[in-house]
Amino acid sequence: MHIMEWWFSLWAFFAGLAMFVFGMNVLEDSIHDLWYQQLRKWLSRNVNTRLKSMFAGTILAGILQSGTIVSTMVIAFAWAWLLSLASGIGVIVGANVGGTFLSVIIAKLWFGYSISTWALPLLAIGWITQFFRNKHIKLIGQLVLAFGLLLFGIGYLKDSVEVLTAGLNVAQYATMGRYIFFLGGIIMALLLHSSGTTTIIAMTAMVSGLISFEQTIITMLGASIGSSLVSLYVSRGWSPIKRQIAYAHVWFNMLGSLLFLPFTPLVADFMGIFLWSNNMSADSVAWFQVFYNVVAALIVYPLIGPRARLMERFVGSDEHQDYQLVSIGQSKHGKYYELLNQDITMFIKKIFKFNVQNISIDQKTLLNDEYTLSEKHYAVKYIQADKLREDYDVISTIEESLLHELLKRLHDSNDKQDKALYPFYESIQHVAYSAKAWEDAREYITLLQSSDNLMIRERMQTLREDMIDLYIILSEVITHESFSRRKKKIERVIDRITHSNEELLDLLGKHLHRQAMPKGELSSLLHLISAIQRSHKSFVRGMEELWQ
Repeated sequence: MHIMEWWFSLWAFFAGLAMFVFGMNVLEDSIHDLWYQQLRKWLSRNVNTRLKSMFAGTILAGILQSGTIVSTMVIAFAWAWLLSLASGIGVIVGANVGGTFLSVIIAKLWFGYSISTWALPLLAIGWITQFFRNKHIKLIGQLVLAFGLLLFGIGYLKDSVEVLTAGLNVAQYATMGRYIFFLGGIIMALLLHSSGTTTIIAMTAMVSGLISFEQTIITMLGASIGSSLVSLYVSRGWSPIKRQIAYAHVWFNMLGSLLFLPFTPLVADFMGIFLWSNNMSADSVAWFQVFYNVVAALIVYPLIGPRARLMERFVGSDEHQDYQLVSIGQSKHGKYYELLNQDITMFIKKIFKFNVQNISIDQKTLLNDEYTLSEKHYAVKYIQADKLREDYDVISTIEESLLHELLKRLHDSNDKQDKALYPFYESIQHVAYSAKAWEDAREYITLLQSSDNLMIRERMQTLREDMIDLYIILSEVITHESFSRRKKKIERVIDRITHSNEELLDLLGKHLHRQAMPKGELSSLLHLISAIQRSHKSFVRGMEELWQ
């Protein structure tokens, strides 16, 4: 083989790998934006038993084709106590089965047809839709574009591997031990952060004649462990419920892989009989994935409950689970009001923490009487945007669950006593909107916190100080569940904040006469101030509705 041709094929391999990984990322993002909220609602109604949760995980992964999105849903619901750890494990187990559907599609279509037949039209259609104004059409176009990138990437992988292996002595790989391929699958999945990508590379190597079918499925078994080890590594520092989900994923994949590994020669023979062919192809690997995950799920199913209890003891309880929803399904009037009040109080505490963390306030310092007011003003605790976004997702999940139960009760009941639930509804809506105002303003906070403008930095510090003064009083309201006694103090702080913001407008006018502000910072500051004002007023209004 000419050296230039070899180098070109090597770069083609990496280009194909890059297109495949990028296509998978675009696919996940598009599906998330298109259907995440609808599928999350569907999941919340179909996880009350382990069997239903496994089925829900299979359906979700089959539609989403993303274990990452499914895992995010599971973590959000488990963290909010809207499903048990056992049900969460059931969803993960089912998702492993549903996630194999894409491999079957790839094997059936993309290894059997030329690239130009499928990839180019998909890329062209996806590109054209990006000129439409309709957001829904653009997202569908991104989905089509993602499939085109996946196909193009696989085509490059397939063609480059065939060229790269043309001069190799294939016989030398036949004598290599199965554990070499098993370990290779683990390492590749760890490096690529994807068992699917590792399986595709193994498929291309098998189609090119470099490795056998048995070696391919052994690599795939190793890859399944490698990808779950990535999630376990990332889960360090997470709350216990998230680590429990990560441990469950590793446990499932390790148990299944180690059970199958000694019997891979028999499995290879069985697949030949099952597919009526001794000529193993990409189809064979795809169908083995389905077979393996279904059998592993059936083996694991009876062990889910005991394993969940063991992990709860091993990993520990979640310090954030102080807002377990206790009013859901409660039928007694008096008991329901009492428990609903408890749920909303926990909901308010969660939003309290979310709001102060958005502007880097240390909640523990804020609520600790041993610190002076000055120390509280200057105690900074930075929280990553991903963590805040995850917290807001949990808040939205809790809000949705509370409102679903409350509105259903209001609609179904003719009892006048239930009409007294309207203040609870108003309270939930107001405090939830308070969190949404911060969520919408996050991009402004990120921009302004990195500003070099002295006036911006001073204003951000003033915003923090005003918020600390207000939330110290609001923490007293939460503690004593009494609003009226502190109403005047709250109103004074709100009036002071409003007056301070009015003074800012005059200050900005003077500042702009002297020098221009960096691009985007002026509008960002004004948007942030407006969002904070809305958040303060909504939070106070929600507390007043509950405890007036």
